Amino acid sequence: MKTRIFICLLIICLTSGCVSTQKGSENMETKKERIFINLTYLGNMDDVYYRMRRLELYIEPEEKLTWWNHYTIDEYLSSSKWYTFILSSETDSTKHDIIISFGRKLKYLYYYEKEYLSNPDWEMEGYRARPVFEEDFVQNSAYVYLIDKIHLADSEVASNDISEFRRGDIPFELPPEE
Repeated sequence: MKTRIFICLLIICLTSGCVSTQKGSENMETKKERIFINLTYLGNMDDVYYRMRRLELYIEPEEKLTWWNHYTIDEYLSSSKWYTFILSSETDSTKHDIIISFGRKLKYLYYYEKEYLSNPDWEMEGYRARPVFEEDFVQNSAYVYLIDKIHLADSEVASNDISEFRRGDIPFELPPEE
């Protein structure tokens, strides 16, 4: 009788241990790994008008709008009437994309591989990239970066909400690992 009780308790302990181990491995699987996008700084532009993709924004002179956009090379070239920065003829549209940050330089741009946004109705599919900016602000400035080709969601969706940026909630430091 005692042997049966002991065996039952042993089976229960082993079974619950397996469940705990499974839950532990599930938690390990849900941990997100931060992946940094390699930013190659190309140069800056002065006296630019702020834009979100192809939409011009009216910004009050006292506003310190900080923002970023992601463009394919072809999109950037078709938007060249708004931007004065000329890309090198050696820029390869099959290998590279362009990032433009407005108002502040970017320190980092990163994403989590498990955060791929999918919304084919809005055509805003891609990784949700997150910016970390330098603290120095320069009114009507833009900074151009070359990155390896990657499928990022539009910055309006990928980044924090623009209203957060307008309130001054601008990321200057990397958050702790998620």
